[in-house]
Amino acid sequence: MRTLYYSETDEFVAKELSIINQLISFSSKELEEYQKTDTESYGIQATEKLWGALAHMVRLSQYLQGAKFPQSHEDNRLYMKELVSAKEEQELVKRADKMHRRFYTGEFDYIGIKKDLDYVRQKKNEFMKRMQVK
Repeated sequence: MRTLYYSETDEFVAKELSIINQLISFSSKELEEYQKTDTESYGIQATEKLWGALAHMVRLSQYLQGAKFPQSHEDNRLYMKELVSAKEEQELVKRADKMHRRFYTGEFDYIGIKKDLDYVRQKKNEFMKRMQVK
């Protein structure tokens, strides 16, 4: 895996890391509520936040590699689909796309979302290990 270098003063990196952490935290809380209440809206929110965390990891990875990327939601989805050919992001993009499809098709189950949450946490930890201050 390629090391991703960044400056400690880079505000974009700090903002993206904050968003990733917040999305994972919010998803965990939504998943807890989903388990307690079996209310579909909590499953929907947990899934969407996990998809968002992966999307921001891909976005940050590309930024750290010098890529320019679109700013709108739809353009970002199309951009992520194009990244499927990029080896390092391929797995993340495919998993994010699966989560995004789940959001729109309503295929929610606690075990599946829990596995997705564990996956996103693992990938975030791996991603953080790749990052080094230059």
